[in-house]
Amino acid sequence: PSMALDPTSPDTLYLAVSSGSLFKTMDGGTSWTQLSYEPPGGFLVDVLAVDPNTPSTVYAVGQGFYKSLDGGRSWICTSHFLDSQGPRCLVLDSSSSSTLYVGTSVGGVFKSADGGFSWEPLDMTNVLNHCVMAMALDPQDSSILYAGTFGLGVFRLPCLCSLSCLA
Repeated sequence: PSMALDPTSPDTLYLAVSSGSLFKTMDGGTSWTQLSYEPPGGFLVDVLAVDPNTPSTVYAVGQGFYKSLDGGRSWICTSHFLDSQGPRCLVLDSSSSSTLYVGTSVGGVFKSADGGFSWEPLDMTNVLNHCVMAMALDPQDSSILYAGTFGLGVFRLPCLCSLSCLA
């Protein structure tokens, strides 16, 4: 299960539930609408995110990387590259909506510069091949990414240092 809030409209929230269904509320949770989201074979959504610059763009990540350009009414699969990596978290660069980062269970961190159509692994030496559970971009400098791992601590890209183990 995952949730994502529209940063420009706090009453709009997206919710993925354990059955694999997606829901949307536009009134702060008073009423919910099930979204027509039917990927082939169905799957659970591990991560949801709303583009902070274009809130009608929503991402759903699980077995496939899905993108909606109309607030969840329709979806396209942009990639299946991350399927075997086990996506855990997604961060969108607010200074460039087409730049996305995904933290994974087994492959570290991947970056897309084209809105999720292609992916490349980031060279985060200590994070590669480890489970990345959370990420954050520096709001003042989006070239700085922090990745929180399962059991290894928090790391910074560019890899100037490893922060003390917080996990």
